[in-house]
Amino acid sequence: MKQRETLKHAKLGEIFKALADETRLKILKALKQRCCCSCTEVPPDEPGMCVCDVVGFVKLSQPAVSYHLAILERAGLIQSKKIGRWVYYRRNEPFIEQLCEEFKTML
Repeated sequence: MKQRETLKHAKLGEIFKALADETRLKILKALKQRCCCSCTEVPPDEPGMCVCDVVGFVKLSQPAVSYHLAILERAGLIQSKKIGRWVYYRRNEPFIEQLCEEFKTML
């Protein structure tokens, strides 16, 4: 399974660092919601948000949000996609599910 291989090669330290911050946890929660993206090029049933929407949700500056998003993306917890001039972020659900399964077996 490709996701299992990805998780084995992921640096657990990066994952734990990403999950250890309250703002990043808020971002992960926000990205789970549907119909939140103000970008009209994203289908309304697609989960996730554009950066500007994340900024509004966590009430931080755009550079601060971009910093947190980069950490989450490096850890494999989210994915980004450029749509026109927008950058759209969503959770990497298969990776998160695999991570949860791995934690169950490790702990």
